[in-house]
Amino acid sequence: MVDVGARYKTKLGKNTLTVSSSVENLFNKNYWQVQRGQFDRSFAVVGMPRTYWLKAELDF
Repeated sequence: MVDVGARYKTKLGKNTLTVSSSVENLFNKNYWQVQRGQFDRSFAVVGMPRTYWLKAELDF
């Protein structure tokens, strides 16, 4: 599975603005996510499809 992301940081007056974005599961691969537990309580779930996110942070 391939994840990619980018971040841009700039000054806004005396403050810092950071904008981040990411794509998780870039090629939209199907997969199983396995969780191993104690006492034979392991299980598997279908993995997440391609997911996008965008975030903006302002430090002041």
